[in-house]
Amino acid sequence: MQLFEKHQRVSVDDYVIPLDYPQWNQERLIKGFREDYSERTRLIFQHKWNANDAIKSVVPTEVLEHMMPKPLVIHYHKDRPTKQFVPMHVDGNVGNIVHAAINMPVIGCDHKCLTNFWYAPNGYERVQKAHAMIYESGDLEVGLEYCMTDQPILFNTGELHSTANYNDWDRERCIISWRFKSYVSWEDAKEMLHTYLQPSPQMTDLKQLD
Repeated sequence: MQLFEKHQRVSVDDYVIPLDYPQWNQERLIKGFREDYSERTRLIFQHKWNANDAIKSVVPTEVLEHMMPKPLVIHYHKDRPTKQFVPMHVDGNVGNIVHAAINMPVIGCDHKCLTNFWYAPNGYERVQKAHAMIYESGDLEVGLEYCMTDQPILFNTGELHSTANYNDWDRERCIISWRFKSYVSWEDAKEMLHTYLQPSPQMTDLKQLD
């Protein structure tokens, strides 16, 4: 994880926390992804397939019973392009917000694919869509900007966030976001994983990475 920007009124761990646990094995995750997910013929932005054994093996065993049966697999490349920007949104539906996920980098995660959390000093309006609540209006400021690299993170899906991909489409990218069931709050997820939570990284100047 690399951190590029943070609002003075927020804490990094309001939104995202690096994880370090013994089950993590990126090579095993890549193998499982290749075996069961990568040959699908359409962009995957929904929960379509049950977690395979490889995915189950690279998260702490004590949280498995609290995870949704189907992870969200996000995979795109030149033959499977998507919009450059994923709009600002909160995961889930009204009354059934998903609060936390373990996000795992699979392939091609670098500083050219950014995630932003948004700080709304006076609140904001949102509209319900099929699988998320989309930002509609209200003053926003960048709360946090970061990228994933080679380690899993605990991600606050219940806060307003968006992504921007500046990579060339020839570059394959995949992440797997395995969400906790909706009864698990952000604080619950942090408590479940408290022995694996890592300090936030130091700020990096994004311009120096290009």
